Amino acid sequence: DTRPWADRDPEPSNRSKPIDGANDGASGVAALLEIARVAGKVMPDSVGFDLLFVDMEDSGSPADSADDSEDSWALGAQEWVKNMPYTPETKPRFAILLDMVGGKDARFHREYFSDRDARAVVDRIWSIARMSGMADRFPNATGGAIVDDHLHINAAGIPCVDIIESANPATGSFNPTWHTMADNASNIDRRTLRDVTQVVLNTLFSN
Repeated sequence: DTRPWADRDPEPSNRSKPIDGANDGASGVAALLEIARVAGKVMPDSVGFDLLFVDMEDSGSPADSADDSEDSWALGAQEWVKNMPYTPETKPRFAILLDMVGGKDARFHREYFSDRDARAVVDRIWSIARMSGMADRFPNATGGAIVDDHLHINAAGIPCVDIIESANPATGSFNPTWHTMADNASNIDRRTLRDVTQVVLNTLFSN
């Protein structure tokens, strides 16, 4: 989903305005739809994979709020975990979360909590990225510790990796457009979307 307001915009008068969320919201959805299109054509019937779209990941308290509890974020994932449609036999072997995967020249470091809770899956994805010629896009180095949907999915017993830009050189964390009015289609890089989508597809096909 997308942040309801641009509370990180450099212009104070914009901070209560809604944003497009082209990267922080739409980019992950776009990648998943392409993954569904391609994998749906070639994936063997004996192999199953689920696509999960959840809302209100970015529902957390405003940046200037004193009540910025982690529980106010990722509400859709929290609700889904309470009502997971799986038995122990059908629970997914792993999950991949795509968040902010369309930024210009984005590089995706190993997110801290993913490395802690789902290291084997992280190792697999980053190895596949390297073998796919995308080592520069997926540096084998630790990035930020991000409060995101994957925390709740990992806690539910499904190893989940967050592919997210968390070490942008201009900010030291997220893409400069994060939670600003500049998070629009003009700042989306098709090459970034292509590379992330290809790595996820290669990971699915290798399993």
